[in-house]
Amino acid sequence: MKENRVEIVVDGGDRCGEGPIWDFRARKLSWTDIPRDVVYELSEGERRAVHRGTNVSTIALGREGGLFFGGAGGLWRWSEKKGCELIVA
Repeated sequence: MKENRVEIVVDGGDRCGEGPIWDFRARKLSWTDIPRDVVYELSEGERRAVHRGTNVSTIALGREGGLFFGGAGGLWRWSEKKGCELIVA
């Protein structure tokens, strides 16, 4: 039987870190801390908050880049240039 190893990638003190998604194009990991309304990314060993203030429970990659967020308040499109735009409430 093969032994699996669990490794902590980021010990950021999230209240509830969920919804991780790997962006294979940009080589970064994104996830949400739902109770704190924060979306984070990890790239080249550095963690940063990319968006605050929206209740995000799921994250998807955009075909043209950027991210889509889904949560209790609707569906949003997020990009570095435009920030978070509500699509459906």
